[in-house]
Amino acid sequence: ENYNKGGANVAYYDLNKGNEGGKLRKDDVDIYQPNMGIVVGYNQKGEWLKYTVNVAADGEYEISANVASDNTTGSFVLYVDGERIGDEMSAGGQGFDAFEIVSGGKATLKAGEHELKLEITNDWIDIDYVEFKAVSSQQPLGFKDVRLDVTEAESSFNLFDLQGKHVATFKAAGMDDAVR
Repeated sequence: ENYNKGGANVAYYDLNKGNEGGKLRKDDVDIYQPNMGIVVGYNQKGEWLKYTVNVAADGEYEISANVASDNTTGSFVLYVDGERIGDEMSAGGQGFDAFEIVSGGKATLKAGEHELKLEITNDWIDIDYVEFKAVSSQQPLGFKDVRLDVTEAESSFNLFDLQGKHVATFKAAGMDDAVR
């Protein structure tokens, strides 16, 4: 709902006149308040919104959105500076009060100010927010079937990730303490 100012065909394109939801702004974008925060709703294929965004750092980002729909076809895509990013996002069709977080894939972004465009690709999806989270450069730890043998009253352990990087050191007083 915090799209750019500038009016129709500059900051947004909306197929019908007036704000059907009647909330927040007085232009043609339909904004309403369901069972939670304010959302952009009544979205139809071909409509779009533009946002000025500031990317804090170069990197890969995971894209997600909080959306709702009565059907499973309502969807949208994103563009940064005119180039399509991520995957098409759609709702599960559980109703307009059943918001759910959906994945939009990943995108590599450059630091600085950019224009983000949200374009509706299929009718009837309500959008609460779109979020970008930096993908961590450290791989998640994945251990399976780890066995610790403690033969002394107290032992020290060094823990390494799968790339051989030292992650932690700990001491254990017997096997019961080591496996906790």
